[in-house]
Amino acid sequence: MKKTTIHLNSISEMKKTEHHIHLEGSVKLKTLKKAARRKGMALPGNDFYPKDGYPDFESFTRVFDRVLAHFTTREDFFDLGYDFAEGQASQNIIYTEAFLMPQVHEMMGRDLKEILTGLEQGLVKGEKDFGVAIRLVYSISRMAGSKAAWTTLDYIDRYPNARVVGIDLAGMEVPDSIIPFKEPFETARQMGLTTTAHAGEFSGADHVRQTLDILKPSRIGHGIGCREDEPLIRRLVEENIPLDISLSSNVLLKAVPCLEDHPVRSFFEQGISVSLNTDDPALFNTSLVDEYKILSNRFDFTPEEIYRLAGNAPAFSTIP
Repeated sequence: MKKTTIHLNSISEMKKTEHHIHLEGSVKLKTLKKAARRKGMALPGNDFYPKDGYPDFESFTRVFDRVLAHFTTREDFFDLGYDFAEGQASQNIIYTEAFLMPQVHEMMGRDLKEILTGLEQGLVKGEKDFGVAIRLVYSISRMAGSKAAWTTLDYIDRYPNARVVGIDLAGMEVPDSIIPFKEPFETARQMGLTTTAHAGEFSGADHVRQTLDILKPSRIGHGIGCREDEPLIRRLVEENIPLDISLSSNVLLKAVPCLEDHPVRSFFEQGISVSLNTDDPALFNTSLVDEYKILSNRFDFTPEEIYRLAGNAPAFSTIP
């Protein structure tokens, strides 16, 4: 029986939602070049983003840091926001929840009020010009400790913005590293914020379970570590906790050995709520359209299944 695949044009035209995408990892070369020109920096070449993935996570973070070095002023962040909105609109992604790491930018010496103002102005204009909606989730590094979480909540108090709908925990999944974040996450929910957390990207089911028990997030970023744990899979299904899946990211960062080893098809068939995302699309040379095409070509998702997955995604959103 011939496999039924979905045409690329259908994927492009389909309305989409994205929940797991880092603004700093989404910067196109044209945006980097504008920032570089503004400050007299060397222009990034076409090889700025590696084409063949990363030998280790440290290599990935080095490129990520090179991106951050270009963004220092209000004007830079205006371009970041505006160009991001344009890029999402070009893929018919009508609603996005994007991660931003404000504490990292402040630690790098940026004037946080200035850069947040520039970003907001760029996003407002981008939403108006391109007809998309973008919300922000402030991401916190586990390795920075609970102080970083409290500082991030303070930013939300000091620079109120209805666009900021939640906080997220990211970074290396060291055992018990999430315990200090229990109270800040509870406080965030009391403030009316949603909470999400990266878990099970490079760790196993125990880390996902501990994250659910302690942080009580509304969504889990990645979660592939729970693939062999049937009780945990049942819990995800019964509690309707979505997994933000990013296929290219998981392969290029070696969270899975290859696409064929990714559990997305198994998760979907077992009834886990799955949304498809790009994570850091510029660094992984992908797009959400590309990721949906992978579902069709490599995982035999039928057009009906793809439309169902995309159609369910808005239910996982935090729309104030």
